Amino acid sequence: MTKVGVKWAFPDDTEPDSLVYAPTTPDEIFGLVLGEKIIANSSGEAARFGVPIEDLPTSVGHATRTRVFREIYRACANKRAVLISYVARSGVNSYVFSPHTLVRAGPRLHFRGHVEGVNEGRSGFVDIVPSRTVSVDTSKSDRIGVEGDLEWERRVDLEFALNSSLPQPILDQVMIEHGGAPGGDPNTIQLKVSRVRSALALYVTREVRHRWFGDQLLQVWLPCSQGEKMDAGFGPKTSGTTFSGIS
Repeated sequence: MTKVGVKWAFPDDTEPDSLVYAPTTPDEIFGLVLGEKIIANSSGEAARFGVPIEDLPTSVGHATRTRVFREIYRACANKRAVLISYVARSGVNSYVFSPHTLVRAGPRLHFRGHVEGVNEGRSGFVDIVPSRTVSVDTSKSDRIGVEGDLEWERRVDLEFALNSSLPQPILDQVMIEHGGAPGGDPNTIQLKVSRVRSALALYVTREVRHRWFGDQLLQVWLPCSQGEKMDAGFGPKTSGTTFSGIS
């Protein structure tokens, strides 16, 4: 892949090594090819590069919440606040919500942003799930931006140890995948996820820990001490006043 002026020129050879200016990790290459496929499908043209790929549908949510998602997305794009009715653990409550980022955490989409309770008087940065949002009033305009979201701005490194109690055949598979050898010492294998936003650390941990092998769901990775205080109710402690029951 070569760069000509401000345009991208794609060579006939589409092997990853030829994508000189492209990402090089498997996940990044998949994302690049997937993005090209989405653009090509929307324009009715053939993809300019890449191999055939399929991305499993992971985002779930009732179809009736599509309008809600679009309203919150529009508020995020336009840097505006909205008044929402939200089904939290404590019941249905009203909040002024200032979304700053759309996040996909595993099978779920949510918006990260600042909320202020209309009736409770509490405020803080939390994650709002569109499918739990009953209604959206777009008449609000006062907004609190991302600048005060300390847990979003802070980065942490997450480390995981391989679960040595896994059945030996599965243990061997995982060790090979991570540079080890069958029958080797599992204590020599660690997984490190660098520079994760602190507000997303729990989601990453949830995704990493367990894995399906056939019809068995097994805990493959054990979190090491990460110096990260997690809210047992949902996620990492947020800056400002913590909403213990909103999510």
